[in-house]
Amino acid sequence: RAREEITALIVDEAQSLSDELLEEVRLLANIETPTEKLLPLVLAGQPELAARLNESGLRQLKQRVALRCEVAPLDLGDTAAYIVSRIRTAGGNTTKLFTREAVTLIHEFSRGIPRVINVMCDNALINGFALKRQPVDRDIVAEVCRDFDLT
Repeated sequence: RAREEITALIVDEAQSLSDELLEEVRLLANIETPTEKLLPLVLAGQPELAARLNESGLRQLKQRVALRCEVAPLDLGDTAAYIVSRIRTAGGNTTKLFTREAVTLIHEFSRGIPRVINVMCDNALINGFALKRQPVDRDIVAEVCRDFDLT
Protein backbone atom coordinates (compact mmCIF):
# COMPACT_ATOMS: atom_id res chain seq x y z
CA ARG A 1 0.00 0.00 0.00
CA ALA A 2 3.00 2.31 0.14
CA ARG A 3 2.37 3.34 -3.47
CA GLU A 4 -1.37 3.92 -2.84
CA GLU A 5 -2.41 1.17 -5.20
CA ILE A 6 -5.73 -0.53 -4.70
CA THR A 7 -6.21 -4.22 -5.25
CA ALA A 8 -9.77 -5.32 -5.98
CA LEU A 9 -11.45 -8.68 -6.40
CA ILE A 10 -13.43 -8.73 -9.66
CA VAL A 11 -15.82 -11.64 -10.18
CA ASP A 12 -17.32 -11.95 -13.67
CA GLU A 13 -20.38 -14.10 -14.40
CA ALA A 14 -21.16 -13.90 -10.67
CA GLN A 15 -24.73 -15.09 -11.26
CA SER A 16 -23.27 -18.54 -12.00
CA LEU A 17 -21.45 -18.95 -8.67
CA SER A 18 -22.84 -21.26 -6.01
CA ASP A 19 -24.25 -19.75 -2.81
CA GLU A 20 -21.30 -21.22 -0.93
CA LEU A 21 -18.76 -19.57 -3.21
CA LEU A 22 -20.58 -16.23 -3.06
CA GLU A 23 -20.42 -16.48 0.75
CA GLU A 24 -16.65 -17.05 0.53
CA VAL A 25 -16.36 -13.98 -1.70
CA ARG A 26 -18.35 -11.98 0.87
CA LEU A 27 -16.02 -13.10 3.66
CA LEU A 28 -12.98 -12.04 1.63
CA ALA A 29 -14.53 -8.65 1.01
CA ASN A 30 -15.14 -8.22 4.75
CA ILE A 31 -11.42 -7.99 5.50
CA GLU A 32 -10.75 -4.43 6.61
CA THR A 33 -8.70 -2.15 8.82
CA PRO A 34 -10.31 0.42 11.11
CA THR A 35 -10.15 2.94 8.27
CA GLU A 36 -10.72 1.04 5.04
CA LYS A 37 -11.74 -2.11 3.21
CA LEU A 38 -8.66 -4.02 2.14
CA LEU A 39 -10.26 -5.84 -0.77
CA PRO A 40 -12.98 -3.96 -2.63
CA LEU A 41 -15.30 -6.34 -4.46
CA VAL A 42 -16.79 -5.95 -7.94
CA LEU A 43 -19.48 -8.44 -8.95
CA ALA A 44 -20.25 -8.46 -12.66
CA GLY A 45 -22.88 -10.59 -14.27
CA GLN A 46 -26.06 -11.03 -16.21
CA PRO A 47 -29.39 -9.56 -15.04
CA GLU A 48 -30.03 -12.81 -13.13
CA LEU A 49 -27.41 -11.66 -10.59
CA ALA A 50 -29.86 -9.13 -9.11
CA ALA A 51 -32.42 -11.90 -8.58
CA ARG A 52 -29.77 -14.13 -6.97
CA LEU A 53 -28.81 -11.37 -4.52
CA ASN A 54 -32.46 -11.14 -3.46
CA GLU A 55 -32.40 -14.75 -2.24
CA SER A 56 -32.53 -15.02 1.56
CA GLY A 57 -29.24 -16.91 1.79
CA LEU A 58 -27.39 -14.06 0.06
CA ARG A 59 -28.90 -11.11 1.95
CA GLN A 60 -25.64 -10.40 3.82
CA LEU A 61 -23.82 -10.06 0.51
CA LYS A 62 -26.57 -7.84 -0.90
CA GLN A 63 -26.35 -5.58 2.17
CA ARG A 64 -22.71 -4.87 1.28
CA VAL A 65 -23.49 -3.62 -2.22
CA ALA A 66 -22.41 0.03 -2.21
CA LEU A 67 -23.07 0.74 -5.88
CA ARG A 68 -25.16 -1.00 -8.50
CA CYS A 69 -24.87 -0.41 -12.22
CA GLU A 70 -26.81 -2.04 -15.02
CA VAL A 71 -25.85 -1.68 -18.66
CA ALA A 72 -28.96 -1.25 -20.78
CA PRO A 73 -28.98 -2.36 -24.42
CA LEU A 74 -27.41 0.20 -26.75
CA ASP A 75 -29.49 2.18 -29.22
CA LEU A 76 -28.43 2.37 -32.88
CA GLY A 77 -26.24 5.45 -32.39
CA ASP A 78 -24.52 3.94 -29.37
CA THR A 79 -24.04 0.65 -31.21
CA ALA A 80 -22.29 2.48 -34.06
CA ALA A 81 -20.14 4.45 -31.58
CA TYR A 82 -19.32 1.24 -29.69
CA ILE A 83 -18.17 -0.49 -32.89
CA VAL A 84 -16.04 2.54 -33.85
CA SER A 85 -14.50 2.60 -30.37
CA ARG A 86 -13.63 -1.10 -30.50
CA ILE A 87 -12.07 -0.72 -33.96
CA ARG A 88 -10.11 2.35 -32.89
CA THR A 89 -8.85 0.57 -29.76
CA ALA A 90 -7.63 -2.29 -31.96
CA GLY A 91 -5.80 0.21 -34.19
CA GLY A 92 -8.10 -0.19 -37.17
CA ASN A 93 -9.46 2.33 -39.67
CA THR A 94 -12.97 3.10 -38.46
CA THR A 95 -14.28 4.46 -41.76
CA LYS A 96 -13.60 1.47 -43.99
CA LEU A 97 -14.63 -1.68 -42.13
CA PHE A 98 -18.45 -1.65 -41.96
CA THR A 99 -21.10 -0.02 -44.13
CA ARG A 100 -23.93 1.89 -42.42
CA GLU A 101 -26.35 -0.82 -43.49
CA ALA A 102 -24.13 -3.47 -41.89
CA VAL A 103 -24.04 -1.55 -38.60
CA THR A 104 -27.83 -1.16 -38.69
CA LEU A 105 -28.26 -4.90 -39.16
CA ILE A 106 -25.74 -5.64 -36.39
CA HIS A 107 -27.76 -3.42 -34.06
CA GLU A 108 -31.05 -4.97 -35.09
CA PHE A 109 -30.01 -8.58 -34.55
CA SER A 110 -27.78 -7.99 -31.49
CA ARG A 111 -30.61 -6.05 -29.82
CA GLY A 112 -27.89 -3.64 -28.67
CA ILE A 113 -26.19 -6.16 -26.38
CA PRO A 114 -22.42 -5.46 -26.43
CA ARG A 115 -21.35 -9.10 -26.09
CA VAL A 116 -23.48 -10.08 -29.12
CA ILE A 117 -22.24 -7.02 -31.05
CA ASN A 118 -18.66 -8.20 -30.43
CA VAL A 119 -19.36 -11.72 -31.68
CA MET A 120 -21.21 -10.47 -34.75
CA CYS A 121 -18.50 -7.96 -35.67
CA ASP A 122 -15.68 -10.47 -35.16
CA ASN A 123 -17.37 -13.04 -37.36
CA ALA A 124 -18.39 -10.49 -40.00
CA LEU A 125 -14.79 -9.26 -40.22
CA ILE A 126 -13.50 -12.83 -40.58
CA ASN A 127 -16.09 -13.62 -43.26
CA GLY A 128 -15.34 -10.37 -45.09
CA PHE A 129 -11.62 -11.14 -45.01
CA ALA A 130 -12.20 -14.70 -46.27
CA LEU A 131 -14.37 -13.37 -49.11
CA LYS A 132 -11.88 -10.53 -49.81
CA ARG A 133 -14.70 -7.99 -49.38
CA GLN A 134 -14.21 -4.66 -47.71
CA PRO A 135 -16.04 -2.99 -46.20
CA VAL A 136 -18.24 -5.54 -44.45
CA ASP A 137 -21.69 -5.05 -45.93
CA ARG A 138 -25.25 -6.02 -45.06
CA ASP A 139 -24.96 -9.37 -46.91
CA ILE A 140 -21.96 -10.47 -44.86
CA VAL A 141 -23.70 -9.52 -41.60
CA ALA A 142 -26.85 -11.35 -42.75
CA GLU A 143 -24.72 -14.47 -43.33
CA VAL A 144 -23.33 -14.18 -39.78
CA CYS A 145 -26.89 -13.83 -38.47
CA ARG A 146 -27.87 -17.03 -40.25
CA ASP A 147 -24.76 -18.84 -38.98
CA PHE A 148 -25.66 -17.92 -35.39
CA ASP A 149 -29.42 -18.44 -35.80
CA LEU A 150 -30.07 -14.76 -35.06
CA THR A 151 -32.64 -14.35 -37.83
